[in-house]
Amino acid sequence: MSGPPFLLYFIVAVLLFGMGVTGFFIRKHLIMLLMCLELMFQASGLLFVMFARFQGNLRGHVFTALLLVIFAAEMAIGLALLVLGYQKGFELRVESFAELRDESYSEKHIKEEA
Repeated sequence: MSGPPFLLYFIVAVLLFGMGVTGFFIRKHLIMLLMCLELMFQASGLLFVMFARFQGNLRGHVFTALLLVIFAAEMAIGLALLVLGYQKGFELRVESFAELRDESYSEKHIKEEA
């Protein structure tokens, strides 16, 4: 097949996934976390399309199209929760959402494990 070699696609996908993972663990802003998560999803989609192209079938393309629909729905739900949290007065930072944790549940869970 003509076009860039297999290794080039693989390197680009791994770099994109690595940037997403790095950003996900370094950033504290929730919108940036969602963007990094989307970057990881897109890198995995690129790998599916790449493998399908070099195998000569359409399974990877179809699977990637289905994944994109699922990822878009997931991001819509995540952004809706962020907007709702922002309207309720929460900052869009990871630490501010720790207040939503049910302390009584976590205390019961810790006691049951001990």
